[in-house]
Amino acid sequence: MNVTPEKAAELLARVQATSERSRQVKAEADKMVSDAAEERGDAVAEALAAGIPRGLIAKAAEVHRNLLYRIAGRAGEE
Repeated sequence: MNVTPEKAAELLARVQATSERSRQVKAEADKMVSDAAEERGDAVAEALAAGIPRGLIAKAAEVHRNLLYRIAGRAGEE
């Protein structure tokens, strides 16, 4: 090593702390994405149930219309 044992311990503690923070932030981001996807699915499902044409829903969602039932959590209903 090119550092003192004390400096190595300091650097390793920093690596450990920043790694833990990175895991926490990723978990928070994953939760946010999951929540947003659930809300999107609910909105698409409501629009489909209301009889809004799939083409209009797909345009609003910026996806191909064949994906709407998957987004809404109703795979296989196309």
